[in-house]
Amino acid sequence: MIKAQQQKLQNNNSFTSPTKLKRVKDYNGRIFVFTSKSDLTVEHDCKLSKQIIEQAGGEVNEIKVDGKPYLQELIKKILGSTNYSNLPQIFFNDEYIGGIEKLKELKENGSLEGKIEECKNAHSAGELHRIYRKQADVFTIRPPYLYFPQYSPPRIVTCSIVLHNRTDKYIVFKLKTTCADRYMVKTKKGVVRPSSNVRIEVSMQKPLSIGDKEDKFRVESIPFSHFSSDMEYQIDTLFAEADPKKISKQKISCKFEQPPANLKVIEQNDGTVMIQPASNSVDFYDDFPVERFSKMIKEQLGDKRLLNLLVFNELSEEHDVEIFQQDNTIPTMSEMDSFEDLYTPRENFESPVGNVVQNFGINEEENVNNVVNSQIEETEECKQLQILEKEAEKLLNERQNKQEETSRNIEENYKIEYNRLEKDYANVIKKLQEAEGRMKEYETCIDQLNERIREKEQTLENERAKRKALEKAPPTLISTTNSNNSSVDNLENRQQGVSMVFVILVALICLLIGKLL
Repeated sequence: MIKAQQQKLQNNNSFTSPTKLKRVKDYNGRIFVFTSKSDLTVEHDCKLSKQIIEQAGGEVNEIKVDGKPYLQELIKKILGSTNYSNLPQIFFNDEYIGGIEKLKELKENGSLEGKIEECKNAHSAGELHRIYRKQADVFTIRPPYLYFPQYSPPRIVTCSIVLHNRTDKYIVFKLKTTCADRYMVKTKKGVVRPSSNVRIEVSMQKPLSIGDKEDKFRVESIPFSHFSSDMEYQIDTLFAEADPKKISKQKISCKFEQPPANLKVIEQNDGTVMIQPASNSVDFYDDFPVERFSKMIKEQLGDKRLLNLLVFNELSEEHDVEIFQQDNTIPTMSEMDSFEDLYTPRENFESPVGNVVQNFGINEEENVNNVVNSQIEETEECKQLQILEKEAEKLLNERQNKQEETSRNIEENYKIEYNRLEKDYANVIKKLQEAEGRMKEYETCIDQLNERIREKEQTLENERAKRKALEKAPPTLISTTNSNNSSVDNLENRQQGVSMVFVILVALICLLIGKLL
């Protein structure tokens, strides 16, 4: 029996679901590629770069910059505004490789595989791994923890945090916690505009007790490309109808200790304690060292240019040595005398361009001049490249201005259309309210008519009951009732006769008065 139970436990431990297995990387280095889908050409180059790296044995850690202004600004700070549009941009750990052209060059000369292996064998993934891990975070949360120091006797502690929306979309959010009865939250849910902040205050109402677990909060958010005033009142409905894969989740842990020095601790007059950030500034990059990293990349670029220049100088020196070795014979005095006839004064040249000086004694000087001329040509090429870079930057700025202008026009048209639809919606609501008022009036009229019908039906039923009672009554009672009715009729006839006599007398008096007059 014991052996059977042990075998069963071994089988249970040996079985693991394939969905729960995680791929563990056996290397530390990472290859980061900044990608975008802003243009078909850019999208094609990004896909091609990933394909080339994967074929060479590498694994791409993609950093998508679309819809994330802080990542676009990060690339501009690191590489300059001119290289921002030249996506993809490839980094092996913290080493800047370049764009798609540089990657193709490494593939053609056969050094890409060795570069990837060198990247994998690095001690760490570098600074960009922070950006890669947190690129899915919608908010920058400051401070990253909620601090609730414990006081004796216990006091109510309120910690203030700031959520900064670092995307270009409207974010609908709500806050959840593992211990709802201990905390009171101000601004539990809401809508945050692009590149805007929202302040949340969390108050700890009950102190910790022995055995309590660590409390955590979770910020759930959904991005929207548009905004309407009804969204603030339909947040729960939006979360209920949203796709769970599109809901972003960020955790905030609670620390029951004294806050760090960058947070202010304010003791209120009522005995409560308020903890809030010392400044309103928000770090968009989550402690990523932007200045230090950009300086390091610029040093790498400067070292590569210096290396190219040193290689060029070494090649030119080798070329000069070869020329000197080819022409190392020392001429005799007679040969030197014969050389004098070959020299031509400079003033006898018709034009410095197109003439060839056939002089064996100045080959070395000519070669030096050629090297100098080649260096001058390279400097001219550098100047032309700088001019082209400036023109490219100018074209890029014009393109960005056009895109901003079109986006502004689209936004204005959207606002106009939205206002028109809002007015139409208000008119429809007004007409519906008027229709509801009329319906209420019609309902009251119908109720009155029904009441009258019920009264008439009641009177008819009473008359029918009287008739049935008369039909069932004895004949003596019927005769008495008839006599009573006849007496009543006689009285009415007498009253009518008296009134007629009175009318006739008045008419006669009027006739007599008329004749007398």
